[in-house]
Amino acid sequence: MNKKIGILTYHHVMNDGAILQAYSQAKTMNEYFECFDVEIIDYRIKKIEFKEFKHFLRSLIKLNFENVKRYLRIKRFINRELPLSYSGLISDDYDKAVRFLDDKYHAVVIGSDEVWKSICESGRTKRPFPNIYWLSPDLDCKKISMAASANRCDYNNIDDKNREIGRRLLQQFDFIGVRDQHTVEFVRSLGVDKKVYKVPDPTFTYELTERYDRIIKQKLEEEGVDLNRPILCFRTGTGSSEKDKLCKRAAEYFENKGYQTVSIGGYNRYAEYNLGDMFDPFEWAHVYKFFDFCITDRFHGTIFSLKNRTPFLSIEDDEYYKRIRSKIVDLLEDFEMMNHYLYLDGSDYDLEEILSDIEKNFSVKDVRMKVKMMRGRYYEMLETMGERI
Repeated sequence: MNKKIGILTYHHVMNDGAILQAYSQAKTMNEYFECFDVEIIDYRIKKIEFKEFKHFLRSLIKLNFENVKRYLRIKRFINRELPLSYSGLISDDYDKAVRFLDDKYHAVVIGSDEVWKSICESGRTKRPFPNIYWLSPDLDCKKISMAASANRCDYNNIDDKNREIGRRLLQQFDFIGVRDQHTVEFVRSLGVDKKVYKVPDPTFTYELTERYDRIIKQKLEEEGVDLNRPILCFRTGTGSSEKDKLCKRAAEYFENKGYQTVSIGGYNRYAEYNLGDMFDPFEWAHVYKFFDFCITDRFHGTIFSLKNRTPFLSIEDDEYYKRIRSKIVDLLEDFEMMNHYLYLDGSDYDLEEILSDIEKNFSVKDVRMKVKMMRGRYYEMLETMGERI
């Protein structure tokens, strides 16, 4: 019987990118480590499960069937497509989670996703700290992190007690691979004296194919989208005044050029077609190829625009990104494509010039090459990780 590698990440969430990173990490490791069985450990934080289920019930009571269908569609996809462990656990109890993992795996891999920001969080609906995503000295297994992140965690404000707990727990890891430079600095700030490797997001290994083209075309056309006309995609809502202003101007700019406007993954008041969450995660990964431009405030929206070689503008307006380097900034600096980024802080900017510059200078050849390099970098890190197990 093959020995097991278990992956601990945020796999059971209402987020296409998070699900795809879990899927990609597991699939790639399973193919690479032939002498191991690789599975995603079906562990979930009770607080988060309850929060999502409460949102589902609220949607059901309010007859918001779009949210209800999304919840059920995502849950079915997770149970059908992810290589989940046979047994599972839903609990906030750290010791119980340790007992659940004990003596099951040769190695436990933490990540990808923002699994370490909990050290900075507090509140009734937040993940507790410490939690099993930091593992435990009591576990007799190889301890690995692969593209883990502490995005949005201001490590300068961690209290001394949590800082020492975090240092002690990460010091025991056999390999520390993190997804962004902010998390490199985060680990160093805790006083961990081990080498920290920067690892690309696992979705760079996800293979795009033509398998989903027919169903995606059918779904778009059923909604009235004309595939013979250019399409602007919004992968961002209009929850703030600055985003609202940008989306309005972008819609006007592209509509004057004959574009249709669509929104995926959330409602956008300036989209002609609000497609909601009609695509499963695999379809979501491929749908970007049908767009001629994408405006997104999501990390994986940026990645899959790159992978599908779709011109894009990534935007952010969260207050903490004035102090903390964001994962989107980190990604686009690695790609040398910061002209595709705009932080909305109320300052004046010439959006039309920014969009025109992106359209004129977007190089499919360069993007393809850089995506390939990121994929190769992930495999290099996988080889380095493999030396530790």
